[in-house]
Amino acid sequence: MKEVTDEIEAIAKQIDACRRLVQLPGIAWLDASMMYAKFGSAECFRRGRDASASIGLVPAHSGSGGKVTIGRITKRGDTYLRTLIINGARSLVIHVKEKTDSLSCWVRQLLNTKGFNKTIVAVANKLVRMATAMLKSGLEYRQPVAQ
Repeated sequence: MKEVTDEIEAIAKQIDACRRLVQLPGIAWLDASMMYAKFGSAECFRRGRDASASIGLVPAHSGSGGKVTIGRITKRGDTYLRTLIINGARSLVIHVKEKTDSLSCWVRQLLNTKGFNKTIVAVANKLVRMATAMLKSGLEYRQPVAQ
């Protein structure tokens, strides 16, 4: 298992898109290689939400008579990739403590209002959207400005 993981990591280190994705907080080499394998250049997605929906990280919508209710995440799509991203988001949320960048402040605000598990899923969703934007644009991740 360790040998195969090391081999995947070595291959990912050679791919420019994976090197950019690893710059995102909470994304490791295995996550980046899986995202790149799943999304490619992300040109098939109109927006980041579509990419997030393809791995089941968006809430289910239902409604009737003008009243829309938002439910749990759909959990459709790639289970393994969703698990990797959620674990990375969990790591990000746990280590947010006293950081002052805008992403950390946003995560702390969510923790105060939504609770731990909902915050983890929201951060995972945001990471996928950010990764999609990076793949589409070819730009590097810029560390959020401290406030």
